[in-house]
Amino acid sequence: MMNTRSTIRWRSDVPNEDKWKELQKIQIVRKTPMEKKLDNMTKVIQNPDEFNVNIASRERIEELELRIKALEERMNGH
Repeated sequence: MMNTRSTIRWRSDVPNEDKWKELQKIQIVRKTPMEKKLDNMTKVIQNPDEFNVNIASRERIEELELRIKALEERMNGH
């Protein structure tokens, strides 16, 4: 999405310049509620730790598995 302030350049040297044509160039992308939800779900699935949801990323699960294996080895070694 474009930032409106950076897109429109107000020229002070031409005070009566018509901005309508310049404003018409700005396109607003409207998404349906379903598209918004799908985009949000895609972001959460890609990086669940960032959004603090109750699903864990693959890296986090693998790290936990390694820690459990190390603890099991320590318990079996003694």
